[in-house]
Amino acid sequence: MSVMSLLENLSAHQPSQISSYARRVLYQALGPLAPSWLVPELAEAEETDPPGTERLALENGTIPLLVVRAGAQCRLLREALLLPVCWEKGTHLDNRLPVKLLDLADDILDSLCRYAEGRTETWAGSLCSDDWSLCAAVDVDLGGFEIDPKSAAVSLMAGLLVVASGGKPNPKIVATGAWKAGVGIESIGGLGPKTQLAACSPGVQMLFVPEFQQPGAEQFADEIRANGSGGPLDIKSLKTTTSDPLRALSDLLAELEMPPSDNAEFTERKDHYLRLVGWNRDGAQRYYRNRLLSEIVARCRTKVQAQTSDGSFDVLATILTRNYDLAVIAVGAFRPNRCILFFTDDTKKHLNDCREQMAPWLAKDRVQPIEIDAEAGVESLAQTISDTLRPVCDQKLVIDLTPGKKTMTLAMYEAAPPAAMLYYLHNKWRGRIVVPGSENPNVWSKHNSP
Repeated sequence: MSVMSLLENLSAHQPSQISSYARRVLYQALGPLAPSWLVPELAEAEETDPPGTERLALENGTIPLLVVRAGAQCRLLREALLLPVCWEKGTHLDNRLPVKLLDLADDILDSLCRYAEGRTETWAGSLCSDDWSLCAAVDVDLGGFEIDPKSAAVSLMAGLLVVASGGKPNPKIVATGAWKAGVGIESIGGLGPKTQLAACSPGVQMLFVPEFQQPGAEQFADEIRANGSGGPLDIKSLKTTTSDPLRALSDLLAELEMPPSDNAEFTERKDHYLRLVGWNRDGAQRYYRNRLLSEIVARCRTKVQAQTSDGSFDVLATILTRNYDLAVIAVGAFRPNRCILFFTDDTKKHLNDCREQMAPWLAKDRVQPIEIDAEAGVESLAQTISDTLRPVCDQKLVIDLTPGKKTMTLAMYEAAPPAAMLYYLHNKWRGRIVVPGSENPNVWSKHNSP
């Protein structure tokens, strides 16, 4: 008997009227979905689950959808249901999924394919060249089951973008929100039951809702936690002021992209960063500094030592830019006893953060900030820099030519004493993004420059 037929036969019964035998049959039919689909009175009717019951384990790559029932009322099921799915390459129809959900998946796939036309990102190329199909993540026949799938749209969209980019969706992150082409994310119904379901689903840590529904979801989550009917749940918002999918889903995509394990190879972490930077620049930058930067510094240090006599320097002069990672890499690669850090009025707000990042390789009090005028000409800048460097001309000095505008690079070169070493960090680029691990430091003497 199918799940739909079984539920139709029992739909008129109250949970208290269901026998132990009927409960076992329901558990067998729903499989691992049973504990989260059946109402608490029925799911908790006995101290233990029926023999052979599987617990739902959401594996990496699974997309848990929060949907609501449609059609005839059934007192045995919760109002909101968790339905795990996944996107897979290939063209095939998974008849285990509700028809309306498959129709929604086709609409989303068509919409994203049109959106991808003319774009150069990895996910866009995959959507334009590969076939994708929505598949059930559990072997339960729900083909005849009626649901209202509209609120699953944002999860399906975000999940498809992540897998098409080569990543894996994080099943600890769930979302609910409708999507309308040309409008963007729209509100959903059943907010309370969906929040309740997310809070009591094992492993789920975060729920995204349309931003104007966030206060309501937070109130539900607080009440659920207070009465002990669910665990802690972090409520996040989805942008509802844009019809651009990437902008609307950027915060969700940044969380949904499953990060590699702590001991993952550098290449895996690099690839994750390059995907993440397409979703959320701020989140990608934090990941870069926490999980990539120290290894990049170590690699550059080895290359600098190979190009210099002993790799030790007294003073490094560099420039603070908005992307102060360049200055941090220089400090880590050369390990100077002191760093002269030139900054402008626009970049002085990054001084403290930059010195914090440098701290593993140089104490904060060994960093000397010097303000320069970003609008000054090359000659004026060179004079300011030269005056600053004059007291350290007789020390082992290295000048960083990598960061800053071209006028600053020219000024740094002009101001460098003849005995100083010059340094430039070469990188490979993917679009406007530096590819981590491609850093190649070049060190040479000013005296030998043309």
